[in-house]
Amino acid sequence: MRIHLSSVFVDDQDNDGIPATSFAVDDVVAEFNRLRGLGVRFTQDPLEMGPVTTAVLDDTCGNLIQIVHSE
Repeated sequence: MRIHLSSVFVDDQDNDGIPATSFAVDDVVAEFNRLRGLGVRFTQDPLEMGPVTTAVLDDTCGNLIQIVHSE
């Protein structure tokens, strides 16, 4: 897993539902299954969008984290 994107939220911008951090992985489905097996709660199952596959998890502190693979 590699950091793909990291954002800082500010008080004057509405970012509800947008992941603040994105991790690049080689296989989103495999990482999704591994993390879910460890008890991680996902808010979005793996979703293919053309050459990009993403899934979104909840870090238990109110932050959404995206795992992503693009070809």
